[in-house]
Amino acid sequence: MILGIGCDITEHNIARKFNWDKDTALQHSIFSESELSLSHNNRMIEFLCGRFAAKEAVAKCLKTGFSDRCSAHEIEILSSESGVPFIKLSGNAKKFADEIGVGEWQVSISHSRDYSISFVIALKK
Repeated sequence: MILGIGCDITEHNIARKFNWDKDTALQHSIFSESELSLSHNNRMIEFLCGRFAAKEAVAKCLKTGFSDRCSAHEIEILSSESGVPFIKLSGNAKKFADEIGVGEWQVSISHSRDYSISFVIALKK
């Protein structure tokens, strides 16, 4: 059973304007070391935008958004050995997911020249 659906799109030009690919302090305020270790320098903007869109989509599934109730750091978008993205939650994000009975996540991330988009589904245990 579907408990939540989230979708988000991130514009690459906005990320470039705010130097997401070069501002390590900004990167560390949004992404974990584990997430950043997966990045590819030649496609850093696309990588960061896609992962950010996925985090936003998860927050939408949880119906929390990013706030003092749920931070971007509590939602990690990691990759399996074969490169398939998966979601790892901690803190309040995990607490909210457990409270509503999330047992499985499905996540898809796609990129175009100008945008990255993510679609997330939260499924019941």
